[in-house]
Amino acid sequence: MNDVLEMVFRMKAPIPSTLISQVQTLLDTPLGKGISIDDRIRYLRLAVRQNRPELVRLLAKEPQIGVAGSEADPFPPLLIDAINVGNPDIVRELIKAGVDIDVRYTDESLALSLSHYDDVFDASALRGLALSPVHLALMLRKPLSVLRALLQAPGIDVNGLPSHAPSPLMIAGLQPNLAAFELLLGMLGIDLAYRDYKGRSVVEFAADGAHYSGSAACLIRLITDKRFAAEVSVKKGQIWIGGQLFDREHGGYSDLATRLSELEK
Repeated sequence: MNDVLEMVFRMKAPIPSTLISQVQTLLDTPLGKGISIDDRIRYLRLAVRQNRPELVRLLAKEPQIGVAGSEADPFPPLLIDAINVGNPDIVRELIKAGVDIDVRYTDESLALSLSHYDDVFDASALRGLALSPVHLALMLRKPLSVLRALLQAPGIDVNGLPSHAPSPLMIAGLQPNLAAFELLLGMLGIDLAYRDYKGRSVVEFAADGAHYSGSAACLIRLITDKRFAAEVSVKKGQIWIGGQLFDREHGGYSDLATRLSELEK
């Protein structure tokens, strides 16, 4: 039994629907029901890593799978594996099965994804911190559909704040990732007033993201949001952030002047 399942779950080629039905039948037999929860989690992890949502769907029906989001083993939690694969269907199946959406994961190498922003904040400050699933989806630059699947989970922590590190909203503004930024800004419970360990606001992160990328899209989004009117504004074609003039010369903003003139009309 185990050898057959191992073979199926390691297949690289597309799996015919007839074979999936046969696997379901096997799992429903007394012999299949006798497979240990540890083996089922191992098969489930294989299905996740092989990007097989149809097999994840079969195994995630088990009530015990819900505890697998924080199992004490040498592997990342299943939800973290699913985010890394980047398939929103798998993320949704695991959430439906009850995996721990508040799981935190420590991977020092993730800080390297932000190391080129070292003059904005010390990326080493993220090393060793237990980061949330929402943080990871952003830092690994996974498709927006993965982030949306996470944010649709009941009770998800949209701020995911570990030890005053930059919030997911700040990371999106820094990258800058306008689609993710928009999505997070619209979430119920998003903390717009949060400051990181250096006392920096989301507006300041969006401004730094503009400097690095040459795209002021996230910063402009905040200018148009009345909730940030006290911190960022446009006067005579210039952006003011917290009483300080935004240095537009530092970045190559091709459309910023036109956009600013439109905002003042």
